[in-house]
Amino acid sequence: MILNSLKKFDDISCYTYPFPTGRLYIFGNKESLKLIAFGHCINHKKEIEKRFKASVTDEIEKAIEFLDRYLIGEKGEVPNLDLGSFTDKEKKVYNELMKVKFGKTISYKELSEKAGIKNGARFVGSTMARNYFPIFIPCHRVVNASGVIGNFSAGRAVKSYLLQHEKVLSK
Repeated sequence: MILNSLKKFDDISCYTYPFPTGRLYIFGNKESLKLIAFGHCINHKKEIEKRFKASVTDEIEKAIEFLDRYLIGEKGEVPNLDLGSFTDKEKKVYNELMKVKFGKTISYKELSEKAGIKNGARFVGSTMARNYFPIFIPCHRVVNASGVIGNFSAGRAVKSYLLQHEKVLSK
């Protein structure tokens, strides 16, 4: 899945960020980030290391700075994210989600309403599952209306960690 989504790009660099829950792979070029992936979700690490040059572009540098700030609870500048593979409707959801601040959550239903999608909670859920930029587009902040944290592409333990870090959940 990850390698397939990046095959159309020839100039991709990859940086491995030491995140507290494990490695984060940051893929990007000089224009934008293309993908963020939690290391435990990647099956072909050796192939990634062969296929992509290990270097830091300006956008990857911005991603590193963003993550460093995130980990100390500060707001960082979000790098340019390549949202070209998403529909306009998905982009609306992501844009609304990026307004949800550190330490806050939103329900799937509330997010769909803010994005102007009537009865769109399920659509929001599938849009969260398709997010190529976890943490940067903070899908971990979307929870069930009852407060249950719900699923996360990198696993519920990672989502729990992120929400605990943001002081939304207690340990």
